[in-house]
Amino acid sequence: EAELHNSVKEMKHAIETEHLELAIARRSDATIVISTEEKEMLTKDYGMSHIWHIPQAREIAGCKKSFQERDGMVFIGSAHPPNLDALLYFVQDILPLVLKTDPKCHLTVIGEALRDQIHAMPEYREVVKCPHITFVGFVAELGDYLNDAKLTIAPLRYGAGTKGKIASSMSYGVPAVSTRFGTEGTGMVNGGDILIANTPEEFANAIHQLLNDEEVWNRISAGGLDFLHRNYAPESVSAMMDEMMDAAFANHREKRIRQPRLTNVNQICEAAAAIARSRALLTPEETLVKTLCGELQPQTNASICLLPAAQAKRLRDFFPKQFRNLTLGKLSSSGNLVTGTAEDALFDFILLCNHEAEASDLVRIMKNNRKRLRPGGMFLVSLPPVHFDYIKFFTGLKEIGYQNDYLLTTPEDSVSVVIGASRNIPKSDEREVW
Repeated sequence: EAELHNSVKEMKHAIETEHLELAIARRSDATIVISTEEKEMLTKDYGMSHIWHIPQAREIAGCKKSFQERDGMVFIGSAHPPNLDALLYFVQDILPLVLKTDPKCHLTVIGEALRDQIHAMPEYREVVKCPHITFVGFVAELGDYLNDAKLTIAPLRYGAGTKGKIASSMSYGVPAVSTRFGTEGTGMVNGGDILIANTPEEFANAIHQLLNDEEVWNRISAGGLDFLHRNYAPESVSAMMDEMMDAAFANHREKRIRQPRLTNVNQICEAAAAIARSRALLTPEETLVKTLCGELQPQTNASICLLPAAQAKRLRDFFPKQFRNLTLGKLSSSGNLVTGTAEDALFDFILLCNHEAEASDLVRIMKNNRKRLRPGGMFLVSLPPVHFDYIKFFTGLKEIGYQNDYLLTTPEDSVSVVIGASRNIPKSDEREVW
């Protein structure tokens, strides 16, 4: 969407959302995705495990009428931006080509919120005024329209995951025409289960085939129903859910057992989440120390600064005795670190137990004190588990020079603490100074 609109604001929001979703997935015992493409991306590109592809279950109504008893096209959708854009794309680029061969074709648009939204936005006036489109809003039974339609369309130019509109169409034996954005990660076969068209010309030709060629229509109708029976039937999806739940419980129990030494940040994220869950009643101070010593496993001579003053002594008391290079610090009114050591002393780790700070305040503190971390050093912070702007926090850290990997540990049965860990990565022009 951001690329289509060439919007910097939308791109920034997309990146922020991606960071948050990946952080949540990394600390889960199981993550469910509804397309095989999403599973492949998370496992191969991000090195995640315990990713499950489970499609949306769909009741199968079956095909009620023959090709000769049907007419027209249907589009089903909510007021989601990809649907608004799809209708605009259809009217501007596809429909003029369709009308050259099928001048009497007509599209029925189902969706109350979609109808209301598109009528309220002047940039879609061309769609609203189109004489070949009728908006019917909410319908109680899709069958009232799909049982009479020859085909449905999904001219989507962006979007993720599988599309319910296509599964709904198939469940009634109605062939669908879609761009790749409506089918990616589903395993649907072009020309067998569905017709896939990625240019206006291809889309118009596919519509013409389904409106006029009974043999093609029968093949796609039957193929779509067979695909749903094999992949989307409730009994098939139920079996997948049972298998996923068994594996998730087994994984959860396994992660409570002592973890090996870890160096990969993604592995550290998963392991620390398990520690937090198994010690749900720990205080924020103790959880900070357990996360550092139990999972990051620093050298016993690592230089570690503990702050602010009110919690620093409690933090120190939780450290194993072999850790001797501990420094108690405090924050000045400007958020700068003040210790009894030299002002330019560097630390391998800074632990900040400040459970009620705002996101912007924490970012400011971490920015001011980044110069006190060695290259690759880590800042561990306790964060509120609720009512905290994680997106602002994550984005702010990236902008001031912290590595874009975040360690979040959320204890079960407690809302005591969440831990954020961010590694300091100096810029190329800073490396000679450090």
